[in-house]
Amino acid sequence: MSRTARHATAAVLLSLALPAAGQAQAVQQTVEQTLRLERGQVLVLRNLHGGITAEGWERDEVRVVARKSVRAPTRSQAEEAAARLAVRVRRDGDTLLVETAQAGSEGGLFRWLLAGTVHTAVEYALMLPGGVRAELSTIHGNVALQHLDGRVDASSTHGNIVVLAPRGQIRANTINGNVLLELAQLPRRARLELQTVNGSIVVRAPPDLAAVVDARTTHGCVDSELPLEVEGRRSRSRMVGRLNGGGGQIVLRTTNGSISLHGPK
Repeated sequence: MSRTARHATAAVLLSLALPAAGQAQAVQQTVEQTLRLERGQVLVLRNLHGGITAEGWERDEVRVVARKSVRAPTRSQAEEAAARLAVRVRRDGDTLLVETAQAGSEGGLFRWLLAGTVHTAVEYALMLPGGVRAELSTIHGNVALQHLDGRVDASSTHGNIVVLAPRGQIRANTINGNVLLELAQLPRRARLELQTVNGSIVVRAPPDLAAVVDARTTHGCVDSELPLEVEGRRSRSRMVGRLNGGGGQIVLRTTNGSISLHGPK
């Protein structure tokens, strides 16, 4: 086949595979499970495209709500992609593993042509009991943690991190995204480690918050509206000290961005 003929064939295939603008079809499905999860046990959630929200509650069980969203050129292609987009839940001893899985990449040339026109995502909403350990990760998506009493490790590659009213041990990081921490009080046993590479960190707290703060940036500045008693050397990019005599620990790190401590809105 000549080069011209090959180009013509490719153009025809593309015209068949790609719909006109505004004609994409969407399919949404929800998967929900409630499972026993006791203090001291572990939840591991691994997502690909989509955010994660985790909130604490008083039950000895975890509720997992996964909302799958698919856009494709045709309804049948969207439904097929949704069927291939799996939310898998399994136990391994004291660990409950939840993960997003995309069925294989078979399908040949036609599936290759459609690869850029089929978009999938799963948004997770979790209700977590106190005292559990959670490991939460996503590639493309925001992470929000609220009223959690336990040990939580959370990460995103491209997404923001929001931490509201924490009561336990939280370590959260992102590569490309901002970080927001809002709290009214902080138990003395609590330790928060929040980090980003390309993004800023904002803390909102009342003036009477008791905490130990260690805030540092590489390319940016650190400032505080709160009554922080600075210990040791203070510089434009480093601020370590105590709020109201000290309490729970707050460790803040960014490479390219600023860190600021404000009063509540």
